[in-house]
Amino acid sequence: MKKIFKNIFVMTLALVSIIVGVITMPIKWLWKTMPWWLRWSCAIAMIVFFLFETITPAYWLALTQYYEARDEPFAGRYAVGCVVLNHVKHHRWPNNVDSVVHAGINRGKGKCDFSYMCDGKPEKPWSQNHWGTWVNIKAQAWLLLGLDAIGLRYDPTGGVVYYKRYDRYSPWFDKEQREGRMTKKGQRIGAHEFFHLIE
Repeated sequence: MKKIFKNIFVMTLALVSIIVGVITMPIKWLWKTMPWWLRWSCAIAMIVFFLFETITPAYWLALTQYYEARDEPFAGRYAVGCVVLNHVKHHRWPNNVDSVVHAGINRGKGKCDFSYMCDGKPEKPWSQNHWGTWVNIKAQAWLLLGLDAIGLRYDPTGGVVYYKRYDRYSPWFDKEQREGRMTKKGQRIGAHEFFHLIE
C-alpha cells in the first residue's frame, strides 16, 4: 500500500512539474530575450512593489475584504469591496481608500468604520493560515479597482455605504435605524446585510 501511495505521489509531483514548466516557459523565454537593464528594472520594480505595497489603494481594499469577508464566496467579498469604493465616492467620507479604511481610528477601540481596524490585533494576513486566500483577494481587489477606474464596476449593493453581518447584533446600527439615518430593511449578499444611508 505504501508503495502505491509513493508511486501516486511521485507521478503527481512529476505532472505538477511539467505543468509549471509549460506555464513558465514563455516567461523564461521573455526574460532571456530582455536586455539586462530591463531585467534589472523589472526586478527592482517587483521588490519596491512588495516592500511598499501598503501605499497602494488595492492593499487597503484587499485588507478590508480579507478581514470582513474572507470566509465568504466571491460575491460576498466583492460586495464588501464595493461598499469601500462607495465610501470613497460619497461626500461624507474621504476620497481615497486608505483614509476611508482608517476612518474613526482615533475614536477608540470598537468605534472604527471598519471593525477590524479597532480590534487591537495586528493586520498581518500573510502570516496566517489563509495566505492563499489573501493572495486571491489581493488579485480581486486590483480587478475591482481597475473596473472602477474605467467605469465598468457593477455594484450589486446599489451604492450602499453600510453593512453588517446578518447574524450579529449591532447597537450602533440599531440606533442609526431608530433615528432614521439608515434604511431598516437590508439586502443580504453572502454573510452581510447592506443598508442605504438616509440623508
